[in-house]
Amino acid sequence: MGEPAYTVASPTPAVPEALTAVVKASQAISKEVTWDRLARRLLEVGLEQSGADRGCLIGVERGELVVAADGRADEHGVRTELLPSLPLAGSGRAPTSVVQFVGRTRERVLLADAAVSGSFAHDEYFGACRPRSLLCLPILRAAEVCAVLYLENERDCGGFTDERLTVLELIAAQGAIAYDNVQLIARLEQENVERRRAEACLEERCALLQQIIDNTTAVICMKDLAGRLLLVNRRFAELMHADVESMRGKTDYDYFSREQSDIFRASDLRVLRENRPLEVEETFEFGEGLQTYLSLKFPVADSAGRVCAICLISTDITGRKRAEERLRSSVSLLEATFDSTADGILVVDREGRLIQFNRKLADMLPSCAEMLRRRGHERPVLEAGLVREPEAYLARIRWLLAHPDANSLDIIELKDGRIFERYSQPQKLDGRAVGRVWSFRDVTTRVHAERERDRALLDERRSRGAAEEAVRLRDEFLVVASHELRTPLTSLQLAIERLGRQLSTGASPLVKRALEVCTRQSQRMASLVELLLEVGRVQAGRLALHRGRVDLGALAEDVTRQLAEDIARSGCEVTVQVEEPVVGSWDGARLEQAVINLLANALKFGAGRPIEIRVGRTDDTALLTLTDHGIGISSEAQAAIFERFGRAVSTRHYGGLGLGLFIARAIVEAHGGRVRVASIPGQGSTFTVELPLAA
Repeated sequence: MGEPAYTVASPTPAVPEALTAVVKASQAISKEVTWDRLARRLLEVGLEQSGADRGCLIGVERGELVVAADGRADEHGVRTELLPSLPLAGSGRAPTSVVQFVGRTRERVLLADAAVSGSFAHDEYFGACRPRSLLCLPILRAAEVCAVLYLENERDCGGFTDERLTVLELIAAQGAIAYDNVQLIARLEQENVERRRAEACLEERCALLQQIIDNTTAVICMKDLAGRLLLVNRRFAELMHADVESMRGKTDYDYFSREQSDIFRASDLRVLRENRPLEVEETFEFGEGLQTYLSLKFPVADSAGRVCAICLISTDITGRKRAEERLRSSVSLLEATFDSTADGILVVDREGRLIQFNRKLADMLPSCAEMLRRRGHERPVLEAGLVREPEAYLARIRWLLAHPDANSLDIIELKDGRIFERYSQPQKLDGRAVGRVWSFRDVTTRVHAERERDRALLDERRSRGAAEEAVRLRDEFLVVASHELRTPLTSLQLAIERLGRQLSTGASPLVKRALEVCTRQSQRMASLVELLLEVGRVQAGRLALHRGRVDLGALAEDVTRQLAEDIARSGCEVTVQVEEPVVGSWDGARLEQAVINLLANALKFGAGRPIEIRVGRTDDTALLTLTDHGIGISSEAQAAIFERFGRAVSTRHYGGLGLGLFIARAIVEAHGGRVRVASIPGQGSTFTVELPLAA
């Protein structure tokens, strides 16, 4: 290998002619107080004093070499620019190997002819820029490289003379001093920034603390050792009807009575004497009335640990004290109710431990009351041997404890014959089961009565069944009897008719009257038989309808003609009023039977007074009303008269089977209509038939 292409220069004695330049440069450099300005100034002075064409100042940031400033000198002067901490490696601003060597050895490097090959020939920078000569000068601070001044000549190989080297070394030394100053000033500025930030933060926190103190509902103040107010919050000032500033320096004696102020001062002195916090309830008169405050008083020490003040934080608990009083009253009332209730009550926690039971439960279970006090829950009832079915009793308790949200209603039979109704429901707090409440009620009398009632109901059910069977048999008998009576009755009627024709002339009046009686009675018997048969059809659901076009007004008039003899015998005057023709699709024969039954009923109970029949209509309903002025029907009997064999009066005074209205209602309802009655006893009754006009 050949000789190195660089020389490590040694310090050269200062040249007197260069002193002026050094002094000027030092003065310029020492004026700079920031790193950016110092970097530019050092580079400018270096270029001016070295005669170099270009150069850069390289700094050290966190152990890495970075280009801080770059510059060039020509006939127009020196131009420099700051760079934003540009990493040296790959920047193309200076040979990295040379700068790293200077940083490592802390020695300057001078290449008089950079084109000569040597240890730095492999650096990429020389392949790209090819300077003729270069100087790389360390700036040392406390024997450590804080910056590197790099200068190069692009045309001159011997531009860095000894005189210039001496000047540049002096400038580098002055640069190191200036660097110290810049660092010191930067630290001071940083400290100032941090102090101002801390002061602003402290002011902000103080303002925040003051807002908290002023916006709290508590009374807050601080007193010195003599009891003078040093600090008060807005709430305290509002209560005293004063402003915060005017209260400073005042004492309790300026705002409260002497007696009250003596009490406040005594508690303050106790805090100072015992040097510990003290919590007291204080009651005093304000404009709002008697107020109770819970006051926390505690000593305040200075930085030396000496007590210098007393701080007071008082919370208005007037509302809480009143609520506590109401709560005590409510609890007292609840306890009184708890002990006076007719039920035995037991309260347990979620694990079944006893919380409380009332006096009634102890009275109901005297033999296990003490065990309840010791163990809790219902197990003592089981252990006392009172329950008839202990396994089922215990299983139910286990199930309820395993299902804390469940309700339960059970009947418990004791061996002594008593029967308890036990109701259990969860005790909940904020929707969560925290325990269970059991209530016991002695229902022995009620259960026995219910069992007696059940037995009576069973007997009554059996009796009703027997009665219904008897009615069924009676109905069957009536149907059979009606059919059996119909044949001989028909023969009898024919015989009476034939006899009447034979005796129509020449018979005595007595014989004629007897014949009329026979005819009338046979007709009555035939009507009764037909009624019985009709009831059988209704009961069997065989009431068939043969619909046709029927004029309701004409039908009503025809019925009055059919019953003319009955009307005459009753002494009632019957009138028919047809407001307009009312024609519908109905079974004329069935409807005629219904009207006959209604009119026969009115003749029977009409007491010889007038009877009015009116026929009319609404939009889709035909109406037939029959009004009598007879004995009337009580409200209790109005529903019964439409039932089978239903009667409103005694059979002793009024005959009949009680089937006419029953059959009339069945016929009308089969047509899709209804029958209703309105009546006042002693004033008569009005029956209304409503029939749908649409088929």
